[in-house]
Amino acid sequence: MAEVVPFKGLYYNLDRVGEIGKVATPPYDVITPEMRQGFLQRHPYNIVRLILPASPEEAGETFGRWLDEGIFLQDELPSLYPYEQIFHHPGDGRRLERWGFVALVRLEDGAVIGHERTSEKVVEERLKLLEATGAQMGQVLGLFSDPEGEAGALLREATQKSPRFEFTDDEGVVHRLWQVSEPRLVEALTLRLRGQRLLIADGHHRYATAWRFRQLQRRRHPDAPEDAPFEFVAMYLTPLEAEGLVILPAHRLFKLPSDEVASEIWGRIEEYCRIRTVSDPADLLQALSRGQGIGLASKRGFFLLLPRDGGPLRGPLQEIDAALVDEVLVGGLGLEPVFTRDPEEALKGVEEAKFDMAFLLRPPRMQDVKRAVETGLLMPKKSTYFYPKVATGLVIYPVSRL
Repeated sequence: MAEVVPFKGLYYNLDRVGEIGKVATPPYDVITPEMRQGFLQRHPYNIVRLILPASPEEAGETFGRWLDEGIFLQDELPSLYPYEQIFHHPGDGRRLERWGFVALVRLEDGAVIGHERTSEKVVEERLKLLEATGAQMGQVLGLFSDPEGEAGALLREATQKSPRFEFTDDEGVVHRLWQVSEPRLVEALTLRLRGQRLLIADGHHRYATAWRFRQLQRRRHPDAPEDAPFEFVAMYLTPLEAEGLVILPAHRLFKLPSDEVASEIWGRIEEYCRIRTVSDPADLLQALSRGQGIGLASKRGFFLLLPRDGGPLRGPLQEIDAALVDEVLVGGLGLEPVFTRDPEEALKGVEEAKFDMAFLLRPPRMQDVKRAVETGLLMPKKSTYFYPKVATGLVIYPVSRL
């Protein structure tokens, strides 16, 4: 089961960079090329230069130079990092808070379980970057059980002082991070999670990369101690019962290579779904907000797809829209979707003829994700979009530097 420990994190030196909001970003996998360009222009020490560099070698050289220049400092004592996010629900506008903390979790079989498939290509790319920089720049978002709110009470106690960092991001989300090294609180929080199995909510590729890195380092350093830095992965841990744990859908946009492929997809849609024609995008979005079915925008118009009973999916995957789209409706056709959590952006992509089809999905329910995990099933990648994203650049875990 999970072993959670503190660590001596690296963090931005505000005397050198000024505002933390100028150098922190969302995780690499939600940064578009346009966003990346904006972050590059925002600040010369923006973390995007390390997580989305021109090459791994460039990132390694940049990170080494920044360390030499004092751009980052390191905590003297092993610490945990309580982290609060305050935001409004993108759907209904409710004001919500999400509490958790950043810590290390030992990489071992069965201690942490995921729910989504990963791409070998992405893992290889991130592994090269991790080897070049020797640091985990971001964290895996993990869930633990805290039905009585015991961890939440400890976090509130640990955050009576002012936060180390506080900023509001481009989406209006407030981020606050504290550093806690007081032995009693550190021990109480880590013991609270001992014996639990953690669930990966977001960051499956980051976790797979850390696991692969550990395998490489074990071969290179067979005599390394069992608490060597590469034996751990940095995670942001939050209770799965928390109201602020919001799951949004990742809508799928497709550019189709031929009319034959389009006809094949329509044939599958007719076989596995009942089709209801919708008059316009507004009506489609309204039906989607009520959870009535899967939305489809295409050259043929707007439709609501109602999955038929008795399809090829089994168990919890029957309740996951991404599984129906990725594995049944477009499975085996060699198509790579573009993802967005914004349904209006998806509709605009079809309207402007940048894409031929947009599938607008319903958000997965947490209980369905848990059921899939418990039964050993893996969902398609980007089946879930946990909101808000954990900021990158607030604390860094050095695994083979310093």
